[in-house]
Amino acid sequence: MRLHAAAAMVKCLGAAVFAAVLGACSTTSPEAETASHGTLTTGAKFGTGIGRSATALPQTMWAQGYGFLGIETCTSRLTEQINCQAGDVVLAFQPVELGRAGRIWFRIDGDRITAIAWDLKYVAVAEG
Repeated sequence: MRLHAAAAMVKCLGAAVFAAVLGACSTTSPEAETASHGTLTTGAKFGTGIGRSATALPQTMWAQGYGFLGIETCTSRLTEQINCQAGDVVLAFQPVELGRAGRIWFRIDGDRITAIAWDLKYVAVAEG
């Protein structure tokens, strides 16, 4: 019986990890956080946090494996991700690792990070 229960637990955990890696949780509410998608207005993620200075953000993100894309305009899609308004400064980053895609956004007010949002996924990579 114990072996059967342990096998069931491993199967359940494996399914949860598999779902998280593939981004099965495609929609989350603000303040919800998964490995593939989320939005924060408090707390920390990606080696930095809300309220911290944005001055070293490109270097911090590079050390975490993300390259700087530039400043993005607040579009309707981005408004859904990070709740930005026209004129807000939003810095965008992307994974530099093969097999990863997506974006990480930081809403900046003055020199301070006011929100972090991300939409990341694993993608197939051809070998050879």
